This record gives sequence, C-alpha cells and structure tokens, in this order.
Amino acid sequence: MLDVTERFLKYVSVGTNSDEECEKCPSSPSQLILGKKIADDMVSIGLQNVRMDEHGYVYGFLPGKGSLSDAPALGFISHMDTSPSVPGDGIRPEIVKCSGKDIPLASGKNTITLEMFPDIAKLDGEELIVTDGTTLLGADDKAGVA
Repeated sequence: MLDVTERFLKYVSVGTNSDEECEKCPSSPSQLILGKKIADDMVSIGLQNVRMDEHGYVYGFLPGKGSLSDAPALGFISHMDTSPSVPGDGIRPEIVKCSGKDIPLASGKNTITLEMFPDIAKLDGEELIVTDGTTLLGADDKAGVA
C-alpha cells in the first residue's frame, strides 16, 4: 500500500490542465486518467461501491464501524482539473529540505521566495514537495485526495 507521499506524487504526475474552450465534463481526457487512479486506490484501501461515471466523477463508500455505523453520511468533494495558465504535463516534483529561506527550484527559472510566502520561515527543517519550476504542481486538491 502506498503512503500518502507516494500517493500524492502519483497523482501530481498526471497533468490535468483544464481546457477552457471545452464544454464537456471533464474538459480534458487526463482527468479521466487521474480519476481511474483514484478509484483504483479507493478500492485498494477498502472502500465499497467505488465507481467513476462518464464525467469523471469518482464515488465510493466507507461504512462506519462500531458506534459510527449509524452516523450520518459525510461527503468529500474535490476537483481534478488544474489551471490551464501554466503547463501541467511532464510534472517533475521534488522533495526538498526547507531551510526557512528562499527555495530555488531545480529548473533555475523560478524561486519560491520569503517575500511571496513568508510562512516558509516557519518551515525550517521540514520537507516540502515542490515543482521544478517548469510546470505547476497541481497540488491543491490532489493533496486532499491523497
């Protein structure tokens, strides 16, 4: 079974840029590829009635146990598409050790700066997963799903 970091890296490796010109859902075929990976992982960790519909919506059921077996249902909703304004294919995530200072990205094209993200100073010694700077990471909901 994958740990959360491995699962996250698997999900961000699928470029899921949306297509603003497309009127279909999902707006790009890669979102169906990610949906299939998510559905397969849901099955592997024991969810029931897992399915993905023709629009890429993935559903699954985790029954409550013990005192939670009669608890009200709770749904988690997320999107799989990423911004079309930055390339999303060929994503090369990296795990870096944060020094609490600016983080130069591997491509040499960009830096995550303290000026832009002052909370980096609080992350000294932590490991972060970042893009190499040539693509977006697409991490918002992919992290939540992982």
